[in-house]
Amino acid sequence: MPIIGEIRKAREIEHKGSARYIWLACPRCGKERWVRFQNGRPCWLSCRCPKTPINNSIPQGNERRTGRHLGKPSNTTWIYRICKECGEGKWIKYNYSIETPMLCRRCRRKYMTGENAPTWHGGKRKVNGYIDVYITKDDFFAPMARLQRRTLYVREHRLIMAKHLGRCLQPWEIVHHKNSIKDDNRIENLELAASPSEHSIEHSKGYQRGYTKGLIDGRHKQIQRLKAIIEEQDRQIKQLREEDNG
Repeated sequence: MPIIGEIRKAREIEHKGSARYIWLACPRCGKERWVRFQNGRPCWLSCRCPKTPINNSIPQGNERRTGRHLGKPSNTTWIYRICKECGEGKWIKYNYSIETPMLCRRCRRKYMTGENAPTWHGGKRKVNGYIDVYITKDDFFAPMARLQRRTLYVREHRLIMAKHLGRCLQPWEIVHHKNSIKDDNRIENLELAASPSEHSIEHSKGYQRGYTKGLIDGRHKQIQRLKAIIEEQDRQIKQLREEDNG
């Protein structure tokens, strides 16, 4: 162990280069280490310890301290928050514009999910035209759900059909919308298809019925337009005859 003020060459202390080093103690924390010695004096005296001594006293709830008091970056402010559920305290970075939560991360995952979450919007969302419904892990229909970001969602039309039948639907069972409107989940508008091929046939029938209806409506509109043109021509002919007779 070297003594304070001892000077050695870099290769003697397993450092690179040809400079010399002196063994010194930090005036703030007292840590001893090798300091580069140049032009007859050490290049620096203090180490990278915080300028203000670290405060190890027991903090109180909502107490604020600067980073230099906690051995953290000196340009930050920290607040000691106590979880209202488990009572565990922790230093967290303080944000002046955002209210700091009173629950720790573990308790937020446990108590702020589902209906207790601040972003709760009724447990429904719309994805690709379909409606997804949030359900819990202990729900009877949970096997039908799919996991997304640690949250269970099930398609609403499948859930309504499963509740109507009183059982969970199998993955190969498909629920068909009769009017082809994806978010019209009335039980009168739903029917269970036995296979994907049958579901495709039902969709083809729907497209065919829609095409036929559109064709008939188009012809009806064309006929009405031709009738209006004929009536207008008859009116003009009558008007010309009256002018000639007058």
